[in-house]
Amino acid sequence: MRLGEGIGDIAYLLTTTLAPGLRRQHEAALLAQYAETVRAQGVRGLSDDLMTRYRAHCCYTFEAMVVTLAIGGMMELDSNLELIRRTSIAVKDLDCFAALPLA
Repeated sequence: MRLGEGIGDIAYLLTTTLAPGLRRQHEAALLAQYAETVRAQGVRGLSDDLMTRYRAHCCYTFEAMVVTLAIGGMMELDSNLELIRRTSIAVKDLDCFAALPLA
């Protein structure tokens, strides 16, 4: 558990659970539905540039999978490697590192 933006959970969910082709096909619609749903529930302060925040959080999902591999023993190796593959494809597809606020 960690404190953060809800869009971080969405980034983690979409980049780890969906095969890259499926993620690409449904990503924009799912993000739009997420934004509509949380706004309808009265959530304030949702970033106007949700896609940029999503892209930035995708970097974390990639990093989390690599750290999991580095630590070892946290999940089956084949599963870990598949999640690294999925998240690295998302990072490349979305040019995620460009979304980070690096000075």
